[in-house]
Amino acid sequence: MGWFTSIAPVLLERGAAEGPGEVLKAVKEQVRGVPRQGIGYGVLRYLGPEPIRDGLRTWVAFGGGIDVPMVLGSRSTDLRGGFGGLQGRALRRGDELPLANPPALDCITPRMTRWWVDPVEHDPDAPIRFVPSTHALAMRLEGNHWRISAHGNRQGLRLEGPALPATGGDVISAAVAPGTLQLPPDGQPIVLLADAQTVGGYPRLGHVVAADLPRLAQFRPGAGLRLQAIDAPDAAALLRARRVLYARLHHAVADRRA
Repeated sequence: MGWFTSIAPVLLERGAAEGPGEVLKAVKEQVRGVPRQGIGYGVLRYLGPEPIRDGLRTWVAFGGGIDVPMVLGSRSTDLRGGFGGLQGRALRRGDELPLANPPALDCITPRMTRWWVDPVEHDPDAPIRFVPSTHALAMRLEGNHWRISAHGNRQGLRLEGPALPATGGDVISAAVAPGTLQLPPDGQPIVLLADAQTVGGYPRLGHVVAADLPRLAQFRPGAGLRLQAIDAPDAAALLRARRVLYARLHHAVADRRA
């Protein structure tokens, strides 16, 4: 999240959420005043971070994409591994990113039809729902009040609260995935996110439902968190409803491009 300038034609709109929308607005305002010389056509310059009012992560898409070398079939950055993207690191003030094949706009001011996508409003105090495992401490997650630790990243969020009793003995490594709730020896649970590993040796207390993972990923360090246990059929119903919403969004985008 931050400020950018661009020489290529850029088309940006406010996002559905307040936080990402504010970031896109900031980018758009920067683009307006950029002189058309100095850093070459089709180059994006990072001007530094800019705080937003809500959420933790946002996305900006550029026609043609960012023209950096592909690694393992992706142009994204893996900060822990130190590869991909721009030299395998986070952006710094003044970095320039080349844009690949910027699309030609057939008008100076693009005209758009209105969105008809369903608005999504999240209750900031709503609990994060999870399906508990058979572990003896699984239901203790629901009764405690947790906070998001500052020691987290895209691999996982660390929760801070009353420490759960450590479980002794060796644990056989088992499969994990984004959403898995693990219990490390310090008793402070971990929720795995998008960059999760595939195998873990900590006890598994449950799994955050897929429908709530995008909201969980937007929690900032220090934010309070409540966990609510539900059963697998309810989790499946929530996922089906989310897929319907995504299908409507996909149809709306396709209809707009037509």
